[in-house]
Amino acid sequence: MNTSKLKEALSELKAERSSIDAAIRSLEQIIEGTKQAHAEIVRQTFDAAIGQVRTSYVELVVSILQKHGRPMRLVDLTPEVSKLKGSGVERRSLEATLVRHIIQAKDRAKIVRVGPGIYGLPAWPTAIASIP
Repeated sequence: MNTSKLKEALSELKAERSSIDAAIRSLEQIIEGTKQAHAEIVRQTFDAAIGQVRTSYVELVVSILQKHGRPMRLVDLTPEVSKLKGSGVERRSLEATLVRHIIQAKDRAKIVRVGPGIYGLPAWPTAIASIP
């Protein structure tokens, strides 16, 4: 029996298999890249939505205090939080949230009460607690 034609056909099939395997790997990489890109877009969209809708009063107050670089009165913080939140914020609600955060977080609190109705950042020395 002459096996040379069979060997030739086998060799051609192996060459085709190599090409097909390379094409499969390329397609798998494209699919994986698309999944990762899609996941990143979803994550960014979700983060943006959460940032707009669910940013806590505490996080907003921290950013306001950092921007101003000094402790601030609650009456001055409230309108700034309202502006960032995009809706009216009750002073009592903001104060209750800040006090609850300070009590619950204890040493991990992101803000501190430096005087009656005055809040600052924990890293600031108490000497800058004087409010104009």
